[in-house]
Amino acid sequence: MKEKNVSILIGLGIGGVISFIMLIIFIFIIIFMNQRIQSREQLIQKLIREGQLVEAVVAKGDIPKETIITSEVVKIKIVSLKTLQPGDLTSLDSVMGKKTTREIFKDQHVNADFLKISEKIDSGSVSKQEQP
Repeated sequence: MKEKNVSILIGLGIGGVISFIMLIIFIFIIIFMNQRIQSREQLIQKLIREGQLVEAVVAKGDIPKETIITSEVVKIKIVSLKTLQPGDLTSLDSVMGKKTTREIFKDQHVNADFLKISEKIDSGSVSKQEQP
């Protein structure tokens, strides 16, 4: 009977050690992932401050011609400044309520030329980058 009890205790001891090791490994994985996420966020913020990344208005999905733009069909996306074309819009307010003059495809930047504009778009919301 004593041998059986000793075997059970040894079994529980090994199981407990394995569980403890797995817990430590899990904690290290969580810490590592959190550090990677923080590093990535810091890099993105640095690139935004340096002007290498900017916000652009993009289509959430394909938007048919003659569609009134709402928050349901567009979003802000962080993009490389190099991908911005002259006239690409950088503010959601600059597109809301406007009607499209052509189809805009999913993830495509929304450009002022794609919209019927009855009033002038705020010039601070339009990319003025020259094409190379």
